[in-house]
Amino acid sequence: MELNLSSVLLLLFSFSFNIQLTSAVKGAVELDSLTFDKIIANHRVVLVKFDEKYPYGAKHDQFKKFVEELSQNRNLLIAEVGVADYGEKDNADLAERFGVKKEDFPAYRLFLNGKINEPIKHEGGPDAEDLKRLIATKADLYIGLAGCVKAYDDLATEFINARGEKRTAVIEKARLSQEKLDNPADRYSATVYIKLMERILEKGSEYIDTELQRVEKLLTGKMNPAKQQELKIRMSILSSFKMARDRDEL
Repeated sequence: MELNLSSVLLLLFSFSFNIQLTSAVKGAVELDSLTFDKIIANHRVVLVKFDEKYPYGAKHDQFKKFVEELSQNRNLLIAEVGVADYGEKDNADLAERFGVKKEDFPAYRLFLNGKINEPIKHEGGPDAEDLKRLIATKADLYIGLAGCVKAYDDLATEFINARGEKRTAVIEKARLSQEKLDNPADRYSATVYIKLMERILEKGSEYIDTELQRVEKLLTGKMNPAKQQELKIRMSILSSFKMARDRDEL
């Protein structure tokens, strides 16, 4: 069996330090060419990670964090496909089938309602919160994103479903609820929800999309950690409004 240099080095490292190599992440299902279609076809929401056979490093750690936080969600199946470019080239056919190249690793595809031939390509970052945002915006599942407050996510849905003066009433309800919040982080998030409601009331629901695009672009640039965190919270809360809007339009 022919191994590439990186694989040989990884094997030698693992033997030297008595590390057990495994591609499995607890809470994620390992898929291969024989099981892939059967599993995808029988689950409503499946997120699949395509990666090298024995992944490691910061990006893989973020995936493990994501799995740990969401593996108990009964409506979401998280899966892995380990791809080898040596020996029998395990699952290389699956990677090719879904347009995944080695330089893309880790690559994520989201499958909804068993539609194997209609995967949604993850275009965002590799962090756990980026993966949560993918699920939150593309699948009809509640995923508590960083900075979101469940009570205010419910108010966002109520606001989107309301019309005319009823939207103003929801904003007032949000303000009154904010006064009862003790946690400073929740109070800050509540301010973001309220300001977004006011902007949507002024500019219409299309503001959600234009603002999401603006924030996404800003996040690709350099900034201090505090500003980055502020923008990520704004993006998470915008995603809650987008989910509510998309459900309302169905």
